[in-house]
Order: sequence, then structure tokens, then C-alpha cells
Amino acid sequence: MKNVLLAASLSVLGMSLTLPAKAADPCTQVLCLFGVVATGKVQSGCKSAVAGYFSIQDFSHGSFLPDHTQRSRKSKVLDKCPSADSGKVQEINDKLGRLRGL
Repeated sequence: MKNVLLAASLSVLGMSLTLPAKAADPCTQVLCLFGVVATGKVQSGCKSAVAGYFSIQDFSHGSFLPDHTQRSRKSKVLDKCPSADSGKVQEINDKLGRLRGL
């Protein structure tokens, strides 16, 4: 009986776990984020790329650190796209880097 309950529990647990989503391509994120800067809204097909960018947040003792977050987002996403225009990257970073979300 214990084995049946254990197997059933593991089966339910296995169904509730999902594989981690693949991180969006940094160049796709830059393109999508520039769309947000240009239009003020998330463009079709860009929801996950924008959400991935805004999921990068730095905290200390429970307090949001906007300057650290801005630096982290730039180094982890914006600087990872070699073909991105540096002026556009800076514009994205200036407008969106310190925000907790849209």
C-alpha cells in the first residue's frame, strides 16, 4: 500500500513540474524592448522576451535596488547582443533599466 501511495504521489508531482523555459535570445530581447521604448507597449510576440528582461531584479535586505538592477539587465541582456546599436541599447537601458516592470 505504501508503494502505491508513493508511486501515486511521485506521479502527481512529476505532472506538476515543468521544464524551465529557454531564455530568450538577447537580440530578440533588445528588439522587443526597443519596441516598448518606441511605442510604450509590448508588441505582439514579445511578451516572454520583455518578461525575461524584467525578471532580472536586484534586492538587498528586501529592498529593490534600481541602480544595481539597471547594471544587471545591461550586462545580462543588452550587452549580449553583438549586433545591437549601442545608442539604442543605451536608450533602452535609460528608459527601462531601473523599472520593476511595465
